[in-house]
Amino acid sequence: MASKYYFLLGFILLFSCKGRNAETVPIKDSHYNTVERPSKTMSCFEYHKNKDTISLHIANKEDSILGELYYNLYEKDKNSGTVRGIMMGTTLYLDYTFYSEGKQSVRQVAFKLKGGYLVEGYGDMMMKNGVSYFKDTAALHFNDSLQLKEVECPQVNL
Repeated sequence: MASKYYFLLGFILLFSCKGRNAETVPIKDSHYNTVERPSKTMSCFEYHKNKDTISLHIANKEDSILGELYYNLYEKDKNSGTVRGIMMGTTLYLDYTFYSEGKQSVRQVAFKLKGGYLVEGYGDMMMKNGVSYFKDTAALHFNDSLQLKEVECPQVNL
């Protein structure tokens, strides 16, 4: 029963794309455990408030979730780049490769699905092989004030 619930929750709330069928695909990742998720669908989430914008476009590709992430927060450096990772339960764990001020960086980001929108997770970070990772994903705090709402995706291929 629990697997049906997670499949239905993931299909309806996160990976719904009008009229597309989804099937679950087990995946393994070097950083994460095996999980099941719907395959070959695309979802887009955005946050717009005052002068702040966050945009996340993701798609299932083979054994990963791939996409693009864009931050434009008022009085902070704008950055955009690509994401790759997996979904465990209701949380997306993604490696974000981005450019800011002409320099490439990689850091882990997390987004939790809550009632049809995503919220970003924050926590203590550590550096390993030039990549910034969360020290403890179980201790993440999710900021409900920045809700990325699901929007219709533009016609692009990730």
